[in-house]
Amino acid sequence: MKQKTIFLLLALLYFSSLAPIVKAQNLAAYVDYKNALQVFNDGVKIQLDHRKPKEVKVGYTNVVYINSLNELWTYHNGKQYKLLDWTSKYEVTDNLITYGTSGFLNVFENGVAQLLCSQGHPHSVGDSIIAFKDIQSNSFNVYYDQKVHQLETDLLNSTLYWRLSENLVAYVNPQNYFLVFYHGKINEIMYTEDRIDFQVGLNIVAYIDPTLETFHMFFKGEIIELEEYPPASYKCGDNMVAYINMEGEFIQVYNNEKFEINSYSPESYTVIDDMVVYEQMGRLYTFYKGKNHELANFIPNNYQIDKGSVAFTDQQGKLWLFKDGEKKKVSIERVSSFELVGNTLHYDVGTSTHKVYYSGKTY
Repeated sequence: MKQKTIFLLLALLYFSSLAPIVKAQNLAAYVDYKNALQVFNDGVKIQLDHRKPKEVKVGYTNVVYINSLNELWTYHNGKQYKLLDWTSKYEVTDNLITYGTSGFLNVFENGVAQLLCSQGHPHSVGDSIIAFKDIQSNSFNVYYDQKVHQLETDLLNSTLYWRLSENLVAYVNPQNYFLVFYHGKINEIMYTEDRIDFQVGLNIVAYIDPTLETFHMFFKGEIIELEEYPPASYKCGDNMVAYINMEGEFIQVYNNEKFEINSYSPESYTVIDDMVVYEQMGRLYTFYKGKNHELANFIPNNYQIDKGSVAFTDQQGKLWLFKDGEKKKVSIERVSSFELVGNTLHYDVGTSTHKVYYSGKTY
């Protein structure tokens, strides 16, 4: 996380209706000219610490920082919480904080801290879910909805492969069953002795049946066949999968509705959240809400995607933002760097001027 004379990072709360309910906040955190850590919560300025922090991270519901004494603190819903006397390892997602030392794995969610295990390794963290192995009990577990669910036991000398998204985990257990933990329940997809190829996203798992070589998705509890043949490539996002089929057609399936993005494959493509961004014939495009939009008639050196927005600089160094189906020039000045977090755009002009574009205004 960059620290400057003025360090500003804004984040908007984003949550799915399928995720645990949390209070929406518009959070901003920065280190002021006195080296004090300040936070803005819905426009109200609060000083969290008069000393310069060693590190700051902002999630959609938390501002997390390590103070000058190496203590781990968080600001959540108007209150400050001390999480640990000392730590160097922690992760911040939309709704969760994971942290610990010496094998201990803890979680902080919605104002509540909880110890998950004392010998946890490895683990993965999503916006509202954590998957982890408990070495002490030789088990595979999931933390979801502020509860620990034990999915597999007796894992000593056994391998287990999983992928984690914002709100689900897909895995192959030692008995060769392909399973999906979703909304507190284990869904059996299939049995296979062959390695299965799969990707995950919010509410979705896309996979290739290794026996029949058909292409399927698990979407909100339902298994749906997408193609009779395996795709050339595929990537998952929020409620969708984008892929290139055997004929070279570029396809998106969003909320179980199929769209043809192009009749030919792109040179490259990226899927982040609910956005498909791709490069084709030296131009940059996005496929958004069933329509193609040209972002630039060239390939920018740097473009960033987050929460339904795409930010990039043009050939003159001016900053642009695509949001809600519209493209707008954010800065008429040449920018030296920028960072897109959610729908908030933080950028630098020159060497010492820091600006933020948020909700249609520049601050």
